[in-house]
Amino acid sequence: MQMGDVAWKHDRTPGAYYNLGDYGRQTVGGTRYSILQRVQIEKSGSGSRIHYSWAPADKRIPYDGAAMESALTQRLNAALR
Repeated sequence: MQMGDVAWKHDRTPGAYYNLGDYGRQTVGGTRYSILQRVQIEKSGSGSRIHYSWAPADKRIPYDGAAMESALTQRLNAALR
């Protein structure tokens, strides 16, 4: 069912490139928000490059963008350690 949703994305070249997307959730200020996430990972002999982006899943529900960025940055840094 998720694969038919516009949020779902999965393109890859195993070991070299991954382009993924789906819905996720993040808590900011005690409120849990639904977000659309995209991540692109490029691997090469000299290392890897990761590009992560997000957007609100429901644009009608406002949130503090700076607080969301801070919460997601902390979450991603913890995952990469």
